[in-house]
Order: sequence, then structure tokens, then C-alpha cells
Amino acid sequence: MACFAAMKIARLTILLLLPILALACGGDREPDSPEPVMTAPAALDLAAFAARDIHEPQLVFDDSGTLLLVWREKGEEGSDLYVARQGHDGGFEPAVRVNDEPATVESFPHDEMRAAFAVGSGGRVALAWSDSRGQVRTAISSDGGASFAPSVRLDQADAAAYRGFPALAFGDASALHAIWIDSRHAEGFAEEPADLFYATVVDGVVTESNLTAEQEATVCGCCRTYLGAGTDGAVRSLFRNADSDGFRDIFTTASHGLEAPTPPARIGQPLWKLEGCPMSGPIAVGDRVLWPDGSSGKKMLMEAGFGPDPAVPLFSDEARGDWSPRLSPRMVSSRAAAELVLLPGRPDSRLIERAASGDGWETVAEGLPAWATTAVYENGGLILVGSVDGVLKQESRTVGP
Repeated sequence: MACFAAMKIARLTILLLLPILALACGGDREPDSPEPVMTAPAALDLAAFAARDIHEPQLVFDDSGTLLLVWREKGEEGSDLYVARQGHDGGFEPAVRVNDEPATVESFPHDEMRAAFAVGSGGRVALAWSDSRGQVRTAISSDGGASFAPSVRLDQADAAAYRGFPALAFGDASALHAIWIDSRHAEGFAEEPADLFYATVVDGVVTESNLTAEQEATVCGCCRTYLGAGTDGAVRSLFRNADSDGFRDIFTTASHGLEAPTPPARIGQPLWKLEGCPMSGPIAVGDRVLWPDGSSGKKMLMEAGFGPDPAVPLFSDEARGDWSPRLSPRMVSSRAAAELVLLPGRPDSRLIERAASGDGWETVAEGLPAWATTAVYENGGLILVGSVDGVLKQESRTVGP
């Protein structure tokens, strides 16, 4: 736990200096006085959202450290996508609708269908979503989410089709990268056969390609995807794929811009051999991949590298008790250099971090509320947010040493 280890060193330094400072200032501090107590962060001021029907909320810091709240809101005619920035007084500024045409955001009620977001340098923020017309759209902000340019359609097909589960990542200063699941070659609005499509958006111009065009099997049509992009244009995608033997496991493919991608390669060993998909997908944390798996009949969290090593359960049946993941793991946005992962689960959620040695993971906090699906971390404090029947809920926790 690198970030927490650094905090311990800082606290130890302060404790060693306190007696010297007390003598220099003529203080009479007792040598056995208790060290300072860390307190939970202040609760968010969510009063402005009390009357709104909010679903799939997400918290994220932009590159300036401003907190953003992203959500889908249900209305009488359909759903819309909104962003609100936290102001200097702690309250949130007026919400900005991201989709140009009102009531056109896909309204499927599941957190895995939440909008994708990416944060870049220079105040860049991007959102992507499935809309009710069978399109995948994205909109980009250059002022930290205070406003958005008109949205553009990522899929360049003429006809509407089943499309969903987009993922975004900023590359260099001019490019936004995106992937999504696209069944334009299926009949009607069938989920499969589907492909993984990739696009770049540069100055509002979209260029797309099919990352899985050369394979005969289908991409799993209802599992969330993940995308990572480097500043050199290198792009790595993670998605659930089906092979000719009937297994549906996590695969990866890599490319450099619109160059020909590497063939899809399996992460770990064959595991999931069921007709249905679990809807929950993978994320990458450094060189490790995490995803929920239920192939054994019991849901567990799996971990593997990008190489040929087999996947292993991060929490074994013996160690986890009755705990199981219920949604994809997700990174916790942080103003510090922390790599924290929130695991929404049953009967509760938990927080983990890569061990300081780089080998394995450590549980930072457990017993977190099961409704918590997004979180931000700052100065030893965790703010958890979720939605229950359209109502925002939050809880603050002190975590760390």
C-alpha cells in the first residue's frame, strides 16, 4: 500500500519533530500525548439532487482536482446524462446536460450500463453512452465539465443496431479513444453475433475500425469493456469474448492508433462455459487484470496478468466467507497517487489496493455499504456514493493507517 506507507512515514516524521518544536516554543506538551486522529471527510452537499431521479452515479476528480458527479436521470419522456461540478463552497454548481437531444439516453436500469468517462489533461473530460436510437455517442469538455461540445456518433454504420458498453481513454493532446460492443452484423437488434469496434475522435472527426473482424466467434454482447491508452497512441482493450469451444472469458487486443490490432488473446485459462453472460467485465490496474467470475457456480474475483499465467481467485472460497462481487470492480478516483479499487459486492462492498511489494492485494476497508458503486479518496478519507431507487446515498469513511 504505497500511498498509505508514505502517509505513515509522514506521520512518524511529524511525531518525532513535535517534542523539539514544543521545547523551542516553550510548550508543555506531554510526551505521551495521543497522536492526531484522522477524521472522515466532510459529507457531500447533495441537497440540489434531492428531487431528481438519479441512476448510475459516478464520482471523479478532473485534472485540476475538482470533483465531478456524473449520472443518468430518468424523466417522463426518457433519460438524460448530466454532469455537475463541486464549487468552492462545497455545494454543486448547476448540472449540465451532456446529450444534445433530450430524453435519448438508453434507460436500461443496470449499473454496468452506466456512461463511460475519461479525464485528460488541460481540463478535458469526455463521456460516452448508448442512446435509445441504437447509437453510441460521445461528448467532450475542455473546461473540466462546465460545458460540452456537441456530441458525435462513434459508430459510423448507417442503420441502428444493438450497441453498448462503451469505454473511453484520452491519448495525446488531440485524440480520444473509444471502444464499444456493436452487433451491426446481427439480425435486427439481436445482441450477437457482435464485434468490438474502436474509434478515435480528433477535432470532432470520428474514424472507426473493427478490432475483431478477423475472428469467427462473437464478442460477448452484454459485458462491460475496458480501455487503456498511452500518450504514444498505444491502445489496449479488455472485453469478454467467445471462442470456438464455447468458453466466454476475458480477452485483450492491442493496437497503435488505427493500425492493425493484435489478434484477441485470452487472459488466463478457459473458465466461463455458459450460454449467458455475467454482464460484469474487467478492469486493468497496472499490469494486472481483475474481473468477477462465476464459472465455478460461486462468484469470485479473478486476477491475472497480461501474459500466459493462469488466473487465480483474489478471494478464495475459504477466505472470503459469504462475500461475492456483484458488479465489475472499478478504480477509485483520487487526488493522491493511490491505486484503490472498489469492489461492489454482497453482503457488502470492500476497498482493496495493490500491495507495496507489487505481489498481491491488500484489503484497505471492508464492511462498506452494499449500495456503494462509486467512490473518491483524499487525505485518508473515502466518500462513497450510490443510488437506491433513484435516490442518492452517501457515506464517509476514514481509511488507511
